[in-house]
Amino acid sequence: MITPASTSTTAPAASAARRDVGAPTPGAAALVREVGGRFLRARPWIVLPVAITNAALTAATAAPLAQRRALAAAIGLALALFVAEAWWCRAHAIGARWLATSLALTVVALAVGCGLSGGLASPLVPLVLAPVVVGVAAFAGSRIAPRLAALLAVALVALALVPRGWPWPPLGAPAVPWMYVASSAGAVALAYVGVTTVVAAHARAAAVLDRLRVATAAAASARDQATEAIGARVAHELKNPLAAVKAMVQLLAEDRDGDRRPQRAAVALAEIDRMDATVRDYLAMTRPLAALAPAPIALGEIAAEVAALVATQADRGELAVTCAGGATIVGDGQRLREAILNLVGNALAVTPRRGRIAITVAATADGGARVDVRDTGPGMAASAALRPGGSGLGLALTRAAVELHGGALTIAAAPGGGTLATITVPARPPAEPA
Repeated sequence: MITPASTSTTAPAASAARRDVGAPTPGAAALVREVGGRFLRARPWIVLPVAITNAALTAATAAPLAQRRALAAAIGLALALFVAEAWWCRAHAIGARWLATSLALTVVALAVGCGLSGGLASPLVPLVLAPVVVGVAAFAGSRIAPRLAALLAVALVALALVPRGWPWPPLGAPAVPWMYVASSAGAVALAYVGVTTVVAAHARAAAVLDRLRVATAAAASARDQATEAIGARVAHELKNPLAAVKAMVQLLAEDRDGDRRPQRAAVALAEIDRMDATVRDYLAMTRPLAALAPAPIALGEIAAEVAALVATQADRGELAVTCAGGATIVGDGQRLREAILNLVGNALAVTPRRGRIAITVAATADGGARVDVRDTGPGMAASAALRPGGSGLGLALTRAAVELHGGALTIAAAPGGGTLATITVPARPPAEPA
């Protein structure tokens, strides 16, 4: 659920600068997915030893058999749900709503467990704090964080109001102090995993944006210099043909020699054709199909940068943009970044809300690379022809940039629906010496 306002590659350096400079960090929803996925996958392994320890200590107390069975059943059920959720998270993206709901239900479940084992005197109370700490860290700045804090306050007030000895008396010594230790250690471990994951995700997002800013600034500076040089050359190239056309037109206007009028008109037309060719060459050189700047590039990192760049737009559409895989080739990183960005932009424009866009990078058997951009939109025809406001030029330039690398672009209907756009490029451009 993680896009720039425009993904046209007609003016890549300028448009990339507008998208990057001053833009917000990759969407909060992308960060929540990363934090949520890692935390929920790690949680069962942290809770397991705590659950086993507390269950064993509870069994060693003189608590009523019904109370021990109820606590054991509650702990076992919670652990089983955590394991099932962790397994599900391995194949699915975690949204903000899912993570918030999971943390809130965890608070409620732990509060119930505390109510069964002594209310505020329960040795399980420290565990109630862990999901709230993780939620506040992950949702800082959103309305979810204060809601989780309010839920914790309500749970603690409710536990304080539980009559002592209802429905069972508090657990007794010597198990309680050790249960406090186990619960506190588990709470610290859970909070540590959640908070450090948030910090690491922010650091990675900042690093990606820094690289994008540096690359965009360098590309924009080089492009400005090249445009200035080309502009001066075009002005020089047009000067002589304009002078010749002017002279021919003046002679035709004076009409001194009628027999030579066709010849002079032909000269004027030839000079006009020459100027037209010069202008067309200039336009071609100012487009993103200028000479390549080959260098070793990691396509997996470039794809990840594109995913980060479109995070905000994807968040607005509640779209999940995922990136996986990697491959290293020799090529023009800026041109391939623009090509991938244009394909992802096309996918964003046609994928319905809560849809998915997957970017997959893989090495090919010949040492080259393959980049797949798959969406869950209406299909190939809509993606190619019905993009809102699209003219098809961006796709044509993308294809030309890929072919300049000696590769190919294919677009086809994806199995199961949606569109699959595939870029294949060799290990190095054809003009690059081995």
